[in-house]
Amino acid sequence: MRSRQPGDGDAGHGGTHPAPRLPEWRLRAREFLEKIIQVRLDLPTFGERDAYVLVERSLAAVLNAHNLTMTAHELQRLGEAYHRYLQSRLRTPRAIKRFFGQVDATLGSLVGNVDFVDFLIVTFLRTNEPGAYRLLWQHRAEPTGTSVDLLSVRNERPEQRTEQWTDRLAQAGVAEQHVKDVIGLMGLLFPHCDRRSAMGAAPRPSRSGAVSAASTTSTATWSSVSPKTT
Repeated sequence: MRSRQPGDGDAGHGGTHPAPRLPEWRLRAREFLEKIIQVRLDLPTFGERDAYVLVERSLAAVLNAHNLTMTAHELQRLGEAYHRYLQSRLRTPRAIKRFFGQVDATLGSLVGNVDFVDFLIVTFLRTNEPGAYRLLWQHRAEPTGTSVDLLSVRNERPEQRTEQWTDRLAQAGVAEQHVKDVIGLMGLLFPHCDRRSAMGAAPRPSRSGAVSAASTTSTATWSSVSPKTT
């Protein structure tokens, strides 16, 4: 019969051996790492000015990549769109880079065939408000002035048109706080529309009686980036 060895009784009754003590150098290393992890890092705040600078740089990069320049009128239109409607949505590096990344990726063969500012606005709607984007394509005859029911459009009051589009956008999933800005962008996209309602008014004829060139340009831009081609 084997004689009882020291520790046999403890192990048999659920006793445990004490854990081996870590070397002193390992203890010091662990304490050092814990101190590093607990150090607070205060990152600089990305403010309104930073966002504006990044937008400028991103726009310049797209223009250079596609060998484009902008006229004073185009810069004025873009400035209005940005300061009135886009600035509140392009506030983080991620949002800005995502938007201009889409612009750069989809512009391609459209260079020279579409109005660049219109393309920027349409790309923003497609990227950030897909419900509004699909809705505009579905009802494109109204803002482009190609509706077969232009008489009823002319007879409707501006506030009626605004209310109708507000309801449509809400049903399409546009957040309540963004509806007004989306309608404003639509008004910039189709400048021939009555600006009092921003959407849906009959096209303004030129002196020769034809629909303005701005109307034709906006229609071409919209058709070039329709849901069927994206």
